[in-house]
Amino acid sequence: MKKFGFKLSIFFCLAAFLGIYNQKPKELPIDESKLSLALQNFTLTAQSTNRQPKDRWGAVRLIANDARQTVRRVEDLLSSIDFTRLRGTASFTRTGVTCGLQTCTIRLRLNQNTASLTPTIGSAVSFKNSFEIFITSSSQRVLALHFDDPTNLSTGSGTLFVYRPSVWSPTVFSPDAFVESRFSLESGLRTQVLSMSGGPLFIGGPFESWRARLTESLDRSTVGVFGRGRIARTRNASSIAFGSACSSPDALEYTVSYIFNTASPNQSTAKMNLRPVNGSGSSATASNCTALQTFVASENYATFNATEGFVAEGVAAASIPAGYPSATTVDAVETAFNSDSNYSIGTISALNVQVIGNAAP
Repeated sequence: MKKFGFKLSIFFCLAAFLGIYNQKPKELPIDESKLSLALQNFTLTAQSTNRQPKDRWGAVRLIANDARQTVRRVEDLLSSIDFTRLRGTASFTRTGVTCGLQTCTIRLRLNQNTASLTPTIGSAVSFKNSFEIFITSSSQRVLALHFDDPTNLSTGSGTLFVYRPSVWSPTVFSPDAFVESRFSLESGLRTQVLSMSGGPLFIGGPFESWRARLTESLDRSTVGVFGRGRIARTRNASSIAFGSACSSPDALEYTVSYIFNTASPNQSTAKMNLRPVNGSGSSATASNCTALQTFVASENYATFNATEGFVAEGVAAASIPAGYPSATTVDAVETAFNSDSNYSIGTISALNVQVIGNAAP
């Protein structure tokens, strides 16, 4: 697993996603070829995201992969805007832009405090800058990037990135899935919270909705991760390797906690649980799931690294190899978030992620 990081580098890969140069705000030109290439690269990034593996430890890779891809998409968008050539307040709108199979309108607003926005987690917040994409025919917003600092995702009000991935890759992503990523500083720690609803995210995947939090340690040596997802009963047997071990009353609640080292070879230790969910969207205990609960417990703990990927499961706490995060630290992650209502199965079952922002142009 790659290092989870927030620091952005403004690099030369594309001089401008919008091809913006130092002219009057209403006369900012676009380099058509660079704009087309940037949108194509954005599409390929989305299509290259690995599908959710159908195994017990799939969420470890799901969260790590989606976090990495989300950071990359935000970096690509920010790094392709030539902020060094823009001064003061600028606003730019362009129509007739191809986004996947759609014709879109794009809008960049700089240093114009955006309206107060309320993400699915946390309180309302305003950002200095925004980049938005709308389907031209319907004015439906399909991507929004709200940010304060183009060189650091977590400073100021942080960053809010929300989008509908199926617009770019309809054969890969489910049509109603929306993803939100909130970057911020919490108690001095760089934090990313990912939320998804309307799933499965990938066509054929198991999760209806999920939320995950990634928190970087003060010395940036480790990242602690907690994730919880809701798996529909109709996908229980076909999407994950549990067969008919649990006939839950409504759905399954999957939780995963892990810590990974940011330095190569990125040793990681993970722990998971799978429980039935009742009709009210809370955890339930059913006698016909006893075999399943025992089965899951017997798989903890699991180890991963960047060289081999999955290394082993069913590792006793005292037998976790040197260099891997300890069972105690992983348990602490799980305990902290099991008591946080933002990550309860009821909250996650009710998630309704939407692309929020300013009024359409």
